[in-house]
Amino acid sequence: MLFSAIVVACLQCIFAGSVFRRIGDDLDLDVQLPPYEFLYVVSPHHTHLCTIIKVYHTMKIYSDNQTFRCGQSTEIGKVRMSWTNITSQDAGHYHWSLGSMVNTSGTLLTMFVTGTPTVPTIRLKQIPVYGHQAILRCQSNSTTIPATHHLVMRYQWLQENQLLRNNSNILISGDSLTIKRVNHREEQQYQCLAKEDESESVLAKLEFSPEYGPYSLDVNVSEIARPVEDSNLCVSCVADCKPSCTYTWLRKDEVLYGAVSGVMVLPHVKRSRSGYYSCKAYNRHGDLEKRIQVDVQYQPNIMKETYFTPTQTINEGQEVDMRCDVDSNPAPTITWLKEDIVVKRKALDADVPNISGDQHIFRNSFTKKSAVCEDGGLYRCQASNGVGNEREETVTLHVKCSVRTDGDHDESFITPTGTSLNVTLHVIAYPKPLLIGWEHIVGDNAIKVNTQVYTVTYVAKPKEFEHGLILTHVDMTDIDQGEYRTEMTNDVGSSLEFRYIITVQVPPEAPKELRVTMVGETYVGILWKAGFNGHAIQHFEISFKSAGASEEQPWTIDPTIIREDTTHVNLSSLDKGTMYKIRIRARNDVGTSGYSNMVNVQTQRGGKPSRTDPRTTAAGQTTGRPLWDHTSDGNTLMKDNETSFVGFHPVSYGSRITGIVFALVGTSVVFLMVSFLLFKGPLKHRMMRLGGTMNQHTRMSVEENAYELPTTRDSGSGGGEDDGENAGCSSRQSEHIYEVPVVMEGTEHEVPSVYLMTASERCRKLEQPRQRTTCEF
Repeated sequence: MLFSAIVVACLQCIFAGSVFRRIGDDLDLDVQLPPYEFLYVVSPHHTHLCTIIKVYHTMKIYSDNQTFRCGQSTEIGKVRMSWTNITSQDAGHYHWSLGSMVNTSGTLLTMFVTGTPTVPTIRLKQIPVYGHQAILRCQSNSTTIPATHHLVMRYQWLQENQLLRNNSNILISGDSLTIKRVNHREEQQYQCLAKEDESESVLAKLEFSPEYGPYSLDVNVSEIARPVEDSNLCVSCVADCKPSCTYTWLRKDEVLYGAVSGVMVLPHVKRSRSGYYSCKAYNRHGDLEKRIQVDVQYQPNIMKETYFTPTQTINEGQEVDMRCDVDSNPAPTITWLKEDIVVKRKALDADVPNISGDQHIFRNSFTKKSAVCEDGGLYRCQASNGVGNEREETVTLHVKCSVRTDGDHDESFITPTGTSLNVTLHVIAYPKPLLIGWEHIVGDNAIKVNTQVYTVTYVAKPKEFEHGLILTHVDMTDIDQGEYRTEMTNDVGSSLEFRYIITVQVPPEAPKELRVTMVGETYVGILWKAGFNGHAIQHFEISFKSAGASEEQPWTIDPTIIREDTTHVNLSSLDKGTMYKIRIRARNDVGTSGYSNMVNVQTQRGGKPSRTDPRTTAAGQTTGRPLWDHTSDGNTLMKDNETSFVGFHPVSYGSRITGIVFALVGTSVVFLMVSFLLFKGPLKHRMMRLGGTMNQHTRMSVEENAYELPTTRDSGSGGGEDDGENAGCSSRQSEHIYEVPVVMEGTEHEVPSVYLMTASERCRKLEQPRQRTTCEF
């Protein structure tokens, strides 16, 4: 019996083996059988799995389990055991038995079904503290069955999903993690993973939140709190600490009343509360202190009680030094103004004030090395620092100086006779100057001006050093013209002498030596000498009338304005063979002269014009009346003193063309007279029309600066004043009208164009617009 037991025990040692599988796996395994001809394979739950019968060298296997099968092995003495979709129920010891399902004879193999380790548990040995050591432990249980396995549970540590390894501050040993020194205050996550064989657990997490003493102590102001005087100051103090800190405010090591929860309140703060304050935060792990400065600010105040003089008087050339000290916190900007003009501005934030008690005194001056008269006046010292209102004080500076003129002055005056004249003199002086001399220089004599007739008016000005003086000359005549001298002084330095000249305008003198230079059928050329113009621009006026007219009959005044530099004109639109009386006088803005000598002249009855004086002058001008005699020689241009208008020279087509025209006209007249005798009725009307049209003219407007003016080609009754092209003399648009004879209707002859030629050296524009006149060709 004992022998049998020993044999069985030896067989168990020989045939028993271990295999590890996961749930859901499949397994085919050849297992060595004991040397018996008949045996049973028994499950871990002591149920029959299969029966094996050996007959000689063959085995008969009988199995009725669906998830487990026994089959033939390719190796002698072994049986193939197969599992499909292994579960935890398949774990355990598989036995063989010779007969009993409960009392088995031995173990064929042991199947271990591995499982996932349980979720680890992480524990801290004690509360972690910043700067101290911390130990963490991780524990997990194995789920592999049967539990008799010898698998070892291993652990991995991670921080924020990063695998940790041993280093100078980390020590990992088994299931523990030792942090030699906690070097972070913020909360972090540590993780633990348990592994058994090829299985690993779910990742366990621990929020690692160390405690620490106060640090990063913050105050809601910068290093310096700058409250405005009489305002409320509220300063809060906050530290980062865990657990929460307690706060205390101190001034000069004394705890302040009312400092609660890190907030300090100073109501209606005064400048005397300026100084240094400390906030202290603490908990069981330590304390921290921070100091701030309270600098109470106030509006500026100009120190009038020291070095301030509201009025100063100096001499010209002396140094200007005006003080304006200011008590201010913060540093002020001081601006000096003179009559609203900034003369100096300076920000004193770079200056160091003189601190006296609660005062911050900044010194400031306006200086100038050498004063001039114009520096006098009212100065304003303004102080501002962004707190409260701007402060201002005034300083009056008087600079004593001698009299001098202020700017340029007219030294020559022109006034018409009988008028009053004001001569204004602007001077600079302090104190106010007085006129001590006013004389009229007549030759070598200086005649004192009668101030009972001529007046002196002093004009006040805004600036104390500026003065105006008006010298009024009343009812001026030509004896009052000449040079005047004035003298002013204010008993400072030398006096001021001012001289000026007055010219009195009078009516012009009458022209002289009027004479005739040329006579034509409808015009007369005249020449004269101009008299004194009375110190004003003069013009000449020509008047004429028939010599046979009565004394009561008015003179005809030529409308042409004759310039001052013109003394030779052609008077046109006169009647043929008529005796005329001609005279001339001058006008200026003051009055009119008397008439010149009168000349009598008779116009020609026909033929070429006669010249009584062959000389011509560059000052020649033609009156605005018609003056071109078509009987004159048409082969040459008219002279300068014969032009219809200044700078314009009409041209005729010569005696040959004129002859042809007259021949054709004569032939036409003879033909018409014969026709009239033969056909009185049909031609009567046409002859009457011819007789009417021969004396009519076509009128055309001519524009100065144009070079060609064609006449109209229409026949019929005389044109009106608006026929032809409208034009003007330069920009003044004065209109000139030329009259051209109308050619009889039906003739083959065309009216020739009238050409206006201009030469720059001859063209002189009129000073006033000419009136409408006509020119007969």
